[in-house]
Amino acid sequence: MKKLITSLLLTLFLVVSFSLPLTAAAGTESSGYTGVYGRIDEYLCRAFKAARIPAASVVIVDGESVRFDNAYGDCPNTQTPFLLGSVSKSFTALCIMKLCEEGRVDLNAKISTYLKGARYGDEITVLQLLNHSAGIETYQTLKNYKPGKNKGKHVYSNVNYTLLGKIIESVSGKSYEEYVEQNIFKPLGMTKSAASLEKAEQNGLIKGYENYFGFNVAKKP
Repeated sequence: MKKLITSLLLTLFLVVSFSLPLTAAAGTESSGYTGVYGRIDEYLCRAFKAARIPAASVVIVDGESVRFDNAYGDCPNTQTPFLLGSVSKSFTALCIMKLCEEGRVDLNAKISTYLKGARYGDEITVLQLLNHSAGIETYQTLKNYKPGKNKGKHVYSNVNYTLLGKIIESVSGKSYEEYVEQNIFKPLGMTKSAASLEKAEQNGLIKGYENYFGFNVAKKP
């Protein structure tokens, strides 16, 4: 039982923290870093190889500059695109707050204000979607969601942010991809980032894998 629990925890750690691509054991030639960053580099090389993580991109920054920048395993360099998963929710939230600051979205408004005909649109606010308190359950979908007994409590659900994405499109008159590209990526110089699979593949997207009990299994985007 103890070994099973350990395996499950390791799998969860790898899937959540390193849902990264490719198949070879991580490793790299000397990065040229010395001092504390040299020791960090040596540790990462050992840790990734021991954990059988196929590829990784690691960047350490502070308020002034990039302090450490290195790629491991089958990740060519730190500019190589890979799938972010739910980290993309941060970009969605940023877009909503930008529209809010421009006076185009009211966080306390019902979502029916922006999405005509939305399911339970008169019962859910934009803010509730943002903080996962709309009462939509984790495994509900865009087709069957319904605010339930947990409304007002934090319950993580992808539906919340799918609806926010639709609000962005409705208010801006642009596709989600266009809005993020023009208002987030471009101003910040994020030339290798993309909000669509097609654009990501053009930028050199590498295949994503999830780790199941020590085995890297390809995951379709």
